[in-house]
Amino acid sequence: MNVLLHESVVVDKPKFPHSCSVATTNIADRMVNLTGAAFAKLGDGYGLAEGAVGSGIGMAVVSGNDPRFGEAPFVNQLHLCTNGGPASPLADGWVTYGIPIVAGPCIATRLKLTN
Repeated sequence: MNVLLHESVVVDKPKFPHSCSVATTNIADRMVNLTGAAFAKLGDGYGLAEGAVGSGIGMAVVSGNDPRFGEAPFVNQLHLCTNGGPASPLADGWVTYGIPIVAGPCIATRLKLTN
């Protein structure tokens, strides 16, 4: 299978020296919000209000080399809080929502990188 990549489009191959690390997340956040709004058009009891997009200052990425594991590189993400979630037919807000692409189930992991 061949995957065709194009430059200078919304989601695809970035043109050096740019990256797309935030662009793809933000586009997906917008799609999740559009989907929730579309379901809300079905009537009472369906859909969500728009969830906040982008990460607040309570989100952090810590990386480096871990001396406990022979100086192996590591990446940890600290999720203290984020922007808050949307209202739904059953609640005024969704406290654990995070951002739309997370939608609640944020899982704590430790990623150990290898060469």
